[in-house]
Amino acid sequence: IRNYDAKKLESILLNASAKVTQPILIEELIIPLVYKVGDIWHSGEIRVANEHLASSVIRGFLYNLLDSYSLNDSAPVMVTATPRGQEHELGALIAGVVAASSGWKVIYLGSNLPAEEIGAVVSHLNARVVALSIVYPNDDLHLKHELKKSKQLLPEGVSIIVGGRAVNGYLDVLDEISAIVVKDSRQLRLELEAIRENKYN
Repeated sequence: IRNYDAKKLESILLNASAKVTQPILIEELIIPLVYKVGDIWHSGEIRVANEHLASSVIRGFLYNLLDSYSLNDSAPVMVTATPRGQEHELGALIAGVVAASSGWKVIYLGSNLPAEEIGAVVSHLNARVVALSIVYPNDDLHLKHELKKSKQLLPEGVSIIVGGRAVNGYLDVLDEISAIVVKDSRQLRLELEAIRENKYN
């Protein structure tokens, strides 16, 4: 990443994916890598260009992983995105890959999406879950309003799952909207399994 070698980074990720299971790949390589790149960028050790290059390669790798799952039409639907004001999309993509590997049909909508758009897609596709990633900042008052609006616009019975580095800054509103807060991809997998088996109904 420091040497701007996108091909080398891509090669490392592909080789890793051939050697370890997908849960290990996500939990022990991809997520720590995303955090590490963010940390060294914030500390000034790498340039914005380094961070953008790494994010671009990781995004492409995750897209390809997501595309590699072909599920039948009867699979339950999960919509994943980042809410309005949240630009960092890798967490939402990771959630999508985890869900797809658990048998969910994933609709990935990208970053910075208004509550109205998320609600419209969920209603149109009769999705059972909305997964949102919140990374930065951890004190956005507009985001609190956006999360409440999302809850109001979603059909009855749709579960909201939220994760990401900044999630602790929004625990009050997440509790208010009955969102399921996940700390890692293992917990996400377990929560999706519980929802699929109707353990929350």
